[in-house]
Amino acid sequence: MKENKKIIDEYGNEYETLQDFYNSPYLDPDIIYNYLVQGKRKPQNKKEQRWAKEGKYLREKGGYETFFN
Repeated sequence: MKENKKIIDEYGNEYETLQDFYNSPYLDPDIIYNYLVQGKRKPQNKKEQRWAKEGKYLREKGGYETFFN
């Protein structure tokens, strides 16, 4: 029998799959942007659609970098 492991974020929210975590509304905007550009997250609204399009353009030009403090 295979054990089903859930993903729990820092706020205690549980997710069935990694894809559910990537599409979570509770992520910080910089993480959301990063997942959108990498293609891990599906855009949830018009702002995220714009971010995904912008990030894809930057990535194609070789100018995409993500910085975290």
